[in-house]
Amino acid sequence: MLKSMLALAKMQIKQYAIYKSNFYLWTLNRIVEVIVYIFVWQAIYNQTGNAGGFTIEQMITYYILVFSVSSLVAWGVDEDMARSIRKGRINKELLNPLTYFQYYFGINLGEMAFALIIGTATLIICSIFWSIILPVSILHFVLFIVLIIIGIPITFFIQMIVGTCGFYTNSIWGMQVLKKAVISILSGVIAPITLFPM
Repeated sequence: MLKSMLALAKMQIKQYAIYKSNFYLWTLNRIVEVIVYIFVWQAIYNQTGNAGGFTIEQMITYYILVFSVSSLVAWGVDEDMARSIRKGRINKELLNPLTYFQYYFGINLGEMAFALIIGTATLIICSIFWSIILPVSILHFVLFIVLIIIGIPITFFIQMIVGTCGFYTNSIWGMQVLKKAVISILSGVIAPITLFPM
């Protein structure tokens, strides 16, 4: 079962590798988003002398990490699921030796692997132009990695919920926009969670 899911993940990565422009454009997109947020926080810091209790270097590091990691959330299988429901391919997917859940989890692993490559490229390129503050200890870095790993199944379940809305609507575009907005707010993409009122 695991071998089959990994094979699906490899297949998905190869599918993205066919068009090299996907990699370059998505990486450029992430870098532009980082630049916009850094400029916004630099403007706030220049006006107030305070970036919500954080130093400007901390905010720069925060947004470089946020947009490097958020690639994992931005990509997913919800659109593929909805398209397969709409076009009637779901009946073939249900007959696969893997369960529907396992099939899409394998594909989702491939999506996330490609997103991880984009996130790593974003991190490396941004760290050339801005200095990144390293974690204060190895424990913090390990916890950071553990939280990302825990987030993978959570993200997949959210993708599954949005994708299965394709049974009830002709297009899941509205649900995708809602999902992206909720994740952006609650994950701290728009602003660090500590800046929200209690």
